[in-house]
Amino acid sequence: RKKRKRRHELSMQAGHFVSEHLKDRHPYPGHEPRDSTFPSTSYGRDSVPKLIKILAETNLSLEKKQTALKVWFNMMSEQEKKIIAIKNNGVPVLKTLLTDDDSQVRRYSARIIASLATIMQGRSHVFSQGCLAVLSKLLSDTSSEVR
Repeated sequence: RKKRKRRHELSMQAGHFVSEHLKDRHPYPGHEPRDSTFPSTSYGRDSVPKLIKILAETNLSLEKKQTALKVWFNMMSEQEKKIIAIKNNGVPVLKTLLTDDDSQVRRYSARIIASLATIMQGRSHVFSQGCLAVLSKLLSDTSSEVR
């Protein structure tokens, strides 16, 4: 009771009143736990690290891999996202995905690496991780979309 009264006093000093009417409603009573491996568009600095973490999992379904790579590729137009991907070890994850069985996964992985290579830090990281050998093998890939 004292905490509630003190909080009310502080909110009144700040010029606004914070209602406690909905305090029992968050986080949505009865909601099912969310699948943390489901790729979705997040915003802010956590968006790319979240996708890298999802793609680093070995038992990820094909649909989730494809969706995560598409979301990640759509974010690569921002330079800041490229730097964040490099700093969060996204290149080694992409390198392993270049040898995936699915052509769409290989295609999007190669496109993201190409996007990262448009900046100096990305080029040096792609080279130091040994991606060029794997990428050169993709030039003779059976799928024309990957080539």
